[in-house]
Amino acid sequence: MDIETLIEQLAGENSDGDQDLGLPFPIHRASFPRNHVLTRYGQIETKGYFLRKGIVQCSVQKDGEERIIDFVFPGNFVTAYNSFVLDTPSDIEVSTLSECEVAYFFKADVKKRYEDSLIANKLGRYIKEKVLMEKLRKEKELLTNSAEENYRELLKNRPEVIENIPIHKIAKYLGIHPESLSRIRARVIS
Repeated sequence: MDIETLIEQLAGENSDGDQDLGLPFPIHRASFPRNHVLTRYGQIETKGYFLRKGIVQCSVQKDGEERIIDFVFPGNFVTAYNSFVLDTPSDIEVSTLSECEVAYFFKADVKKRYEDSLIANKLGRYIKEKVLMEKLRKEKELLTNSAEENYRELLKNRPEVIENIPIHKIAKYLGIHPESLSRIRARVIS
């Protein structure tokens, strides 16, 4: 799905007769090479990205060590969300793991249209709900599951991570060492 299709679907849910059925703000396109940083630590996020092609990683630094908080695949939004919403320096880094194609919009354009566009508001709510649900799911898993259970959940619910992400990055995502992940994988496979 592309962002225009998503906006059309949200407009189709528009049952109050609002005539605002077009794209509510300008959508731009860009391509980025592998290992390109979209949002650096400390940068104030001004763009929201919709990933059309490729894989993006969101990570944080703790005690000088990278911790991966998410992998984003095509058909999903990605941004340094706290920075985007609060206008504060980003505490995460958003970077490409492969060549990527994105559609993006500027926060200023979205904010202007929140005043008069039902579709802009629906899109904003849709993105917020997706971010919140993913955050709640991940928090619950991290607090209640073992590393092996989290790996099994990845296999079941997000096989694209297992298929496309190097083992050392999956280990960082799960919060374990690569050697521990190798042992888990051996148990799961056997």
